[in-house]
Amino acid sequence: MPELAADARVPRSVRVLCAALIVVTATTVWVGSGHPGAFGAAGASATLVVVGFAKAWAIGWWFMEVGSAPRVLRGLLAVWAGGFATACAVLVLR
Repeated sequence: MPELAADARVPRSVRVLCAALIVVTATTVWVGSGHPGAFGAAGASATLVVVGFAKAWAIGWWFMEVGSAPRVLRGLLAVWAGGFATACAVLVLR
């Protein structure tokens, strides 16, 4: 495994994203383990689906660096995440 330079630092945006993903993951685990709150079971399930696709979009955008890719690829990621999140949430709520 390659060694990191002594002055190598993780960019602040990546640290913030990692922290946000940890918080969102912990929240989804809590909601998914039987604490649906005010949404009810179906609403909690739909929320978990949408949050899952939002996390997938964030990972694709920053960690897979689609954010600096050509416009078509960025659009495809957005359409994929938004379209499938909407479709799955509708299916869960039916």
